[in-house]
Amino acid sequence: MQAKKIELLRLQNSISPYLFDLHRLNEFETKNGLAIIETKQREINKIRQNLTNNVAIEFPERVLPEKQDFLSQLDETETSCKKLREVLLSKQAANALQEISPIEESLKMPGAKEIVHAAETFNIQTTLTDFSESFDELEREYRRLKAEDEIGQKFLED
Repeated sequence: MQAKKIELLRLQNSISPYLFDLHRLNEFETKNGLAIIETKQREINKIRQNLTNNVAIEFPERVLPEKQDFLSQLDETETSCKKLREVLLSKQAANALQEISPIEESLKMPGAKEIVHAAETFNIQTTLTDFSESFDELEREYRRLKAEDEIGQKFLED
């Protein structure tokens, strides 16, 4: 039983730096913390699984309260790991959002006005080209219909 308690204490000590220095973590430390938390959650599950598999050998009936205390500590550690993971993910997301610059800032860059003007000009040219092609197509259709009408008139007159 003492070996399990020591294992849990080591596990808790390995995640405690991330709890206490949470606000000072940089991007690399945040990623590293997430990896460690994932590993520690697997270790907690492994400890729990070993406890349930070896319950009769390691925890005879006379130490049942000690087992319950240990399981409570294990549950608390697991809950702390889950919460710490959520906080680290939130911190990582916040850092990622800070790196995104709004479009207004991009427009203040030198040459941005020229790029916007070129894009607008391209869009206008495309629209005019489409309109011109559509207009030509309408004219051709009008001529075709007029020619059909004239041929129809000639057949009716004959």
